[in-house]
Amino acid sequence: MMEHKIIRIKAVKELTGLSETSIWRREQEGVFPMRRNLGGRAVGWFYDEVLAWLENAPPKRSVDNL
Repeated sequence: MMEHKIIRIKAVKELTGLSETSIWRREQEGVFPMRRNLGGRAVGWFYDEVLAWLENAPPKRSVDNL
């Protein structure tokens, strides 16, 4: 059985470079892993799901590539 490491919003933002609003929007669109309720107001994401999303995310464009 695989254990899932839970990461909090700060780590998700650091890994993805996304703001909280951008993460929420992508969750609502169904293109980002959904947060899990940890109790009370605490939420987290499975680290392996965020990494899988990063591996499959479209490459970031720079202004020079436009």
